[in-house]
Amino acid sequence: MISHIKEMKPILRIQTVMLKEMQSFMVDRGFVQLMPVITSKFTDPLAPDPGSSVIFTPSFEYYSQKLVITQSMILHKQLSLLAADKIFIFSPNF
Repeated sequence: MISHIKEMKPILRIQTVMLKEMQSFMVDRGFVQLMPVITSKFTDPLAPDPGSSVIFTPSFEYYSQKLVITQSMILHKQLSLLAADKIFIFSPNF
């Protein structure tokens, strides 16, 4: 277990430098960074595809609002283009 932790240190350092350089590259070219939307009232309107293995979209109630786990940032990216011409997001997709 401890040897795996030692192996992770250089990997995490490389990952940190790569993310910083990618972010700098985009910002230097006039892009605005948006943070990923993890939960929202809506997600990709095409999801889940009935033919896919995804048949359940997790949801929960928070302050009397039903929220879902965002499966795709497509809709959020499209809406954000109303505020900025050039955007980028480092985002996981579930």
